[in-house]
Amino acid sequence: MVAIEINGQIKTYSTIPTEWKNTIGYNYEDASVHYVDGFRNVVEPSYDTTLSYKGAMIYDSINNVFIYEVIDYTVEQLDANLTIKEETEDKSDQDILNQKGIRLYERTKNRLIRRNKKGLLSKAKCKKVREALHPVFLKLRTGDIDLANDTAILIPTNTQADVEAELARFKGELAALLIEVNSLI
Repeated sequence: MVAIEINGQIKTYSTIPTEWKNTIGYNYEDASVHYVDGFRNVVEPSYDTTLSYKGAMIYDSINNVFIYEVIDYTVEQLDANLTIKEETEDKSDQDILNQKGIRLYERTKNRLIRRNKKGLLSKAKCKKVREALHPVFLKLRTGDIDLANDTAILIPTNTQADVEAELARFKGELAALLIEVNSLI
């Protein structure tokens, strides 16, 4: 990248322009011509983006190049950046929880539908399982995995073995999800 100062304004170019001051093919002129006309390289400064940011382009007369100023963030800006970063991370974590909870909910619902279609569980028994798990499902859909697990633990034992087996399977999957989620966050 190159730049030139014209009437107090710095103009940047990705390369030397092909036309300059009515000269077509200007980019093929000798580099000394470009230098005399005022074109200089643009140097990208190195800096820690968590502590500083790139400001306006200035001419560095010592090194004879154009460079961007590096401006340090104020304490207030650093605090605001940290808050934004934390909120973004929190949102990402919440999205993960929501997705995992919804996937478990959908897997369980689809399993009940399949078991009913195969004749392994009657509609009435599927409904009992859904009724028992409804409060848990509501928490899963909002990403409250730990609260869903606490609610699932409180579901009373059912006397019907096939219904109890479905509830036990679900509770096991939920407990495994809770362990996974706790390791992520």
